[in-house]
Amino acid sequence: MGMIDELGLHVTDLSPAKFAAGQAVFRAGDPGANAYLVVKGEIEISAKNAHGERVVLAKFGKGKIFGEMAVLNGSPRTADAVATTETLCAVIDNAVVTRRLKSLDPYMRFWIQFMTERLIELSRRTHV
Repeated sequence: MGMIDELGLHVTDLSPAKFAAGQAVFRAGDPGANAYLVVKGEIEISAKNAHGERVVLAKFGKGKIFGEMAVLNGSPRTADAVATTETLCAVIDNAVVTRRLKSLDPYMRFWIQFMTERLIELSRRTHV
């Protein structure tokens, strides 16, 4: 399955999730329990700006991962993720990510946490 093999994931690490066009994968404020790998279809990430207008932040197609930031730092979702077409995702559970992070040496865990926090802070400062 290409990307799944490249990431060293096993079938037992993943579960499939299908989304109809227009269906939400998650909404801003939801807990970040999973990350998602797009197997087929497209996901649009959007959020409301200060004026209450919806702004598209990104679109992810086959082979792209989304929802990772909330999983890495345990914070609630900061944006909405909605399928723009019929979409199939491989769900990567938080427990899998946590287990893999714990297997890293402490120095690398520090850098991943540091970079995650930095990206979230920058995102908040420039958020729509």
